[in-house]
Amino acid sequence: MSGQRDIVLFWGSGSPPCWRVMITLEEKNLEYTSRLGSFDKKDHKTEEVLALNPRGQFPTFKYGDIVLNESLGIVDFLVAQHKSTGCCLLPDDPTKQAAVLQRKYEIANLIRATETSVYYLFRTKKDEIDPEKVKMSDLLNELEKWNGFLGKTEHVALPEFSVADIIFYPQVAFLERVGFKFEDKFSNIANYMKKMKERPSIQKSWPPHWKETPNLSLVTPYVK
Repeated sequence: MSGQRDIVLFWGSGSPPCWRVMITLEEKNLEYTSRLGSFDKKDHKTEEVLALNPRGQFPTFKYGDIVLNESLGIVDFLVAQHKSTGCCLLPDDPTKQAAVLQRKYEIANLIRATETSVYYLFRTKKDEIDPEKVKMSDLLNELEKWNGFLGKTEHVALPEFSVADIIFYPQVAFLERVGFKFEDKFSNIANYMKKMKERPSIQKSWPPHWKETPNLSLVTPYVK
């Protein structure tokens, strides 16, 4: 595709869905207008955002006159529209492409396991947490699978970086942020994360408030 339309991204710091869009933009060397908002201040519920995204969520994304608000859709759109720009994120080779797509969509299992454990802790007041609702075993079992995948290849789908890593990395980085110690149980994931942190697209898009504050210990009492 020749030329580039004006791109505007409304986003919130520390959100894996927002981060995956930002990594894609960086990998494709695309310029964009950054509209950082605060979840605490309900910036995702402003009239400006709601006019574009009736669900009132971040990310909210404009590409010229086109509006997309689902992060996976935004990533797919950018990969398709800027196939020859920047890093190749989805190979043409059928075998490699299948491997990337398998892992990319398989990450939904990790996201679901996170929702039933960590997101519950994240969104519930400390004195209202019901330990019976913290399904950490499901998450640990899922992480064991990904640790195994990363024992066979340098990145989650292929030896080289792909769109599957763009979806996977923010998810495990969020888990590290809330207190997961991957080196204790999942050494392959830990090694992968150290390497990924050095990637320019990830350094440039690193959540601003993570730079200023230490990691949390939210999950520590529930991980044995």
